[in-house]
Amino acid sequence: MHGTQAAVDDGTCTLQFAPKAGGVAVSATAGAESACREYCGGNGSFAGDYLKQAATCTPEAMQRTRKAFQASYDRKDYAGAEAALAPLYRDCVAALSFSDAGAIRNDYALTQHKLGDDAGCRQTLAPYQDDAKRSDDAISEGMTPALVDDYLRVIRAARTNLKLCGEGKG
Repeated sequence: MHGTQAAVDDGTCTLQFAPKAGGVAVSATAGAESACREYCGGNGSFAGDYLKQAATCTPEAMQRTRKAFQASYDRKDYAGAEAALAPLYRDCVAALSFSDAGAIRNDYALTQHKLGDDAGCRQTLAPYQDDAKRSDDAISEGMTPALVDDYLRVIRAARTNLKLCGEGKG
């Protein structure tokens, strides 16, 4: 690491680091994009925003929160379930994998629906609305096979939940 740049392994991939609120933005330096991609495969990259993990987002804290959410939800204590899951939705979703974020969004949206907040439900699922309208085949076309199952699992749940919370209503 030299200043705001670091060379990876053999020196052909050089990364640029820039501080940003809550973490750091990482990108390949000009001309190094192709060399950096070699480390991640054709569809991968180091580039992106790397966010500091909030205390509520550690694997242990998330597991405790998910258990508390599920216990409240199973008792039909939807207000308690929403209160339990809200910190994960608010603080963690942006830094989680697609499948983990999708599970939280879908659970949170369904809980909002149970509480009569269909507008909130639709807003929570807004990132999935376009794909929810497409067929599974159309979604998976051109997608890396390793990602298809996890992606479709999230989208299928979102389709169901969007119908429950009145997709298309204002």
